[in-house]
Amino acid sequence: MSQNIDHIGIIKGINGNVLLVSINQQSSCSSCSSKSSCFSSGKNEMVVEVVSDKAADYNIGDTVRLCASGKIGFIAVFYAYFLPLLLLVIVLFGSIKMFNMGEMLSILLSFISLAVYYLILYFFRDKLKSKINFELK
Repeated sequence: MSQNIDHIGIIKGINGNVLLVSINQQSSCSSCSSKSSCFSSGKNEMVVEVVSDKAADYNIGDTVRLCASGKIGFIAVFYAYFLPLLLLVIVLFGSIKMFNMGEMLSILLSFISLAVYYLILYFFRDKLKSKINFELK
C-alpha cells in the first residue's frame, strides 16, 4: 500500500489552474501492484484533471509525470465498490428479514438505495476529488 502510482502524461488542455492530462496505458501497468485498483487499467487512454498552482508554467503538449500515493486506488475502490455492495446486502437482507418484504420488493428497494447512494456520491464529487488526486512531479 505504500507504493506510489506514477504515470507519464501529455497536457491536452489548460483551464485556469486545472490541467487536463492524457495518460496512455503502458505495458508496465501489467506488472504494477496497484493495477487492480487503478482507474486507468483496461483503457488505452484516460484524461485526468490535475489541479496545480503552477498551471501557468505548462503548455498544451508538454509531457508531465503524475504521482499519487498507493492508497488513493484503495479509497476509490472503497467508495465505488465496497460501500455500495455493503449497502446492497444490508438493504436486501434487512428488508427481507426485518420487514418481511417479498423478494422482488426487497430487490427493488436495494436498487433504489444504490441509485440514492450514487446520487449522493455525485453531489460530493468535489470533496472526493480532493481525496483522490494526482500531483505533478
